[in-house]
Amino acid sequence: MKETLFSIDFLLCLAVSIMGILITIELRKSIRQGYFSSLLFFLVFYSAFGLYGMWGQQFLQYVLTPVENPALMGKISRFLSFLGIPFLVTAWFMLVKFSLDIRFKTINSYLVFTFFVVNVGCIILSRIFLKEYSSDSVITDSSRIFFTSFNLLYFFLAGFLLVLSRSCRKDYRGGSSITVLGWLLIGSGILASIPFLFSGNYYVVDLFVTLLFFLGMIVPVLFLKMAPLMPLKSASAQGPSTELHGFEAFCRRFEISHREAEIIRELCKGLTNQEIADRLFITLQTVKDHLYRIFIKTEVKSRVQLVNLVRGTTSL
Repeated sequence: MKETLFSIDFLLCLAVSIMGILITIELRKSIRQGYFSSLLFFLVFYSAFGLYGMWGQQFLQYVLTPVENPALMGKISRFLSFLGIPFLVTAWFMLVKFSLDIRFKTINSYLVFTFFVVNVGCIILSRIFLKEYSSDSVITDSSRIFFTSFNLLYFFLAGFLLVLSRSCRKDYRGGSSITVLGWLLIGSGILASIPFLFSGNYYVVDLFVTLLFFLGMIVPVLFLKMAPLMPLKSASAQGPSTELHGFEAFCRRFEISHREAEIIRELCKGLTNQEIADRLFITLQTVKDHLYRIFIKTEVKSRVQLVNLVRGTTSL
């Protein structure tokens, strides 16, 4: 009976993980929005932690423990969970980046570095402290509380970044869906985190908690499948494509807004960001935000690639 439940639960978790990744890949190809890349990376790393860290523990505790040394298996289980931490921290980062991408916000490189250093450092220091001054049971309980707290923190952060994103709703068709998506992220965090506090006592409970962990990550994917966030098309994108030529066709293809088109024109003249800001009477940060948005839409990574793309498809 135990082996059957174990196998069914594992296959369900694996199916949920694969389904979420495949749906996101499909949406990324069809809708061509940058936030799907962050969502895809989140799903991959979150699934990796679930399969490696959580299911590794389940396998050692309920499959190998009866035939091996339980104490040794317990230590190996905690060690595997610890090794899965980089996957989890990266998943948290990509989750927050997903919300910021929807809001067309960038993350400075020093903030990325700080994020990883702080999170990994806190985890390592807490494990060292607990191992030095606490029993194995206290370490296990503290690890559950730590995981639950941080997982809730980043799901809540990602969710409220969308709930409070009133300024960017006008950039999307059906912008109110952003608020719904934000609340769904918060609910997903609760679904994937709170039950973890009650794990570790009985294998049926542990299997159910693990399944909830995987189900929590697919909720926003299913919502975007039903109601994808589509940016509003610019005025230049109206009308049949056969009536558009050159730069107008380029703008229609990549859904470039009027302001973004102005910035691209100035960029192709060789102007710097500051010179573009002065010429268009906007701030330097506004130019950077628009460029980031353009990079996402055209799937380029630098100014040079963008200029080459424009010149390769237009006579500009």
